[in-house]
Amino acid sequence: MFESIVAIARWALCLVSPVVTLRFLRWLPVWIPFLPVAGTWVMELGIEREFYFLQSYLEFGVILALLAWWSARGKSRTSLRLFGLPLLALPAMVLARDHFWHSAFLMFLLVGGGAVYQYFYEGMDYAIRRRVITWAALTWTSLGCMIKLYDAFLLGGIILYQRGGSIWGSNHVGGILFLLLPLVRSKWVSALALVYLLLNFSRGIYVGLIVYAVAWILWVDPRRAIRIIGTIAAAILMLLLLLPSGMTKPIADFAVERIAYQSFDMRDVTVASILDRALSDKRLEIFDAALVVAKRSHWVGVGPGGFYWALEEAGIPMGYSNAHNLYLTALAEGGILYTLAFVLLLASLLMRAYRVDRRVFAGLVSWCVYGLFSGQLYEATRFVTAGDYYCLLLVFAYVAWKAEHGDPARRGRGARRGTPSVKAT
Repeated sequence: MFESIVAIARWALCLVSPVVTLRFLRWLPVWIPFLPVAGTWVMELGIEREFYFLQSYLEFGVILALLAWWSARGKSRTSLRLFGLPLLALPAMVLARDHFWHSAFLMFLLVGGGAVYQYFYEGMDYAIRRRVITWAALTWTSLGCMIKLYDAFLLGGIILYQRGGSIWGSNHVGGILFLLLPLVRSKWVSALALVYLLLNFSRGIYVGLIVYAVAWILWVDPRRAIRIIGTIAAAILMLLLLLPSGMTKPIADFAVERIAYQSFDMRDVTVASILDRALSDKRLEIFDAALVVAKRSHWVGVGPGGFYWALEEAGIPMGYSNAHNLYLTALAEGGILYTLAFVLLLASLLMRAYRVDRRVFAGLVSWCVYGLFSGQLYEATRFVTAGDYYCLLLVFAYVAWKAEHGDPARRGRGARRGTPSVKAT
């Protein structure tokens, strides 16, 4: 019965997603998590891994439509730079042998980033007034909670400590929420997203949350940051107190095991054991493998999304689709020129965000640090999508829009007092 319901829901999503997305394209930030899953029926055809991208035909159509829209109007310098940035990874396509079409598809999505950026920028006034970004953050959080329920049902375990993060996985939802949280205009949605991230039991997310809190204390609003931290801690404590005693201990043990990776006994956990856990982490082996891949490609790269195949060619039996590090993945797949240009882009965005909106700056710093552990620009396994990149471009567009038009909150207050507000471009 349950499997039938899931199958019906999946087919309904496949049929409805294209219509809804294209009809309400101005709500694109909300539809991002659904773009690669609209064609999940394609997977039933038994296609090879290289052609998994075929199920992302809706995302292909959206980017194609935006590129057509972009080509027919005046283009901003930033959008042209974003259009050209992925082209620095073109030399890597020479080494994309068994995964050429897979890499070509991802290259197309990344190149379309220029059009996505300008579309977000020109529609930012609408997005702010309709709280589109708040709804997007709520969508990601709700999907994560639903996946937790789904995993708990299948595994017969406790709901709270299922690590299901979203349709694409916890590593993606962590980075995306770090980007979106500063732009959320609802205290309840922000609190829900933060509690959800804490209950993801991801070490990378925990590091990002610590950086986010420190950034708020240093650069945004120390008193408010401390109040928020206290409120969330009280909410989690209340939640644990309301749960039956038989559930709280497994949850606490699971959190300890995720950090210390050893006995569930709290008495065995020391600073030394946590450091030992960090130094023996599997990620360090993946980082080494990424450098091997980059060296084998002579620092040119193996093509977007080609990390999995590159590991096979290098005889490294890991089976990972990325380096679990945003920058090493870019180096291994896009090459050194693309990586340097991308880092310079991030640096310029950080400097501008620091001047324009310190909240956004705090989120970007968290995202950049999170990228050292888990953050990515695209997904290239079961689903093939550049949704993470679109969320980064959304923040980029907001910073540029605010630098041009000023604080939307003050403009709103000015409009209520009779002061004319500036319309978006």
